[in-house]
Amino acid sequence: MKVTCIGTGSSGNCFYVESELGTGVYFDAGCPPEKILDLGISIANKPFHVTHEHGDHAKYALELQDKYGAIIHCSDLTFEALNLCKKYSARRLRDFYPKKSLSVHGIKVIHNAADPYAFYAEIDGECVLYVADSGQPPELPEGLTPDALIVEANYTPKRMAENAEKSDSMLYVSGRVSSGVGHLSVREAAEIVDPFLDYADLVILFHQSESNFDYTEYQNDPQISSAFKAKAQFAKPGMMWNSIPF
Repeated sequence: MKVTCIGTGSSGNCFYVESELGTGVYFDAGCPPEKILDLGISIANKPFHVTHEHGDHAKYALELQDKYGAIIHCSDLTFEALNLCKKYSARRLRDFYPKKSLSVHGIKVIHNAADPYAFYAEIDGECVLYVADSGQPPELPEGLTPDALIVEANYTPKRMAENAEKSDSMLYVSGRVSSGVGHLSVREAAEIVDPFLDYADLVILFHQSESNFDYTEYQNDPQISSAFKAKAQFAKPGMMWNSIPF
């Protein structure tokens, strides 16, 4: 499985995942099309699974659909919030990949958006779990076997608490982020990932806050397992991974 980070963070989130057989799927549409094309990845007729309507995850969904022929998939309420003009069914994916296997399952998350979801995708026998903005770890279905996990890890608790004491505006941000409908801390990301560490090939953490994430605090946090720290990697725009080199 190949994973490419198109963008991560408040400026825009987007990942591209491709199987060994060439079946490709995007998660989120918060980056401009030009940024995707600059990495040599095609857009036309590719499915984009959008977690929710906030700009850093969906700003370019309409443009990708109308100007570049992308297939946008999202919940009904997200579809309405984004004012999209076309809606495709799972059947459309099977039509585009008739000899390959692609299924994407939505997993409800709690976030301050209309109807947000995480996604679990099975792509030609390889599986990936994608969890973006979520105020708390989602309740995952039993039996998931992700080869790769791409999970938001927005803040470290101590750093955010320290920033909250500096000003009313930072206190507001801290309260919103940690409210239970905001974002995942790196401890909560580890809680999601830990059950899958024994067999997951890739663990990618993204959407770190520039002001509220402290990498030293993360490395020294005794509540986060050494096994998680050994396997987890932090995403940066343009980074690429091969879970099984081919």
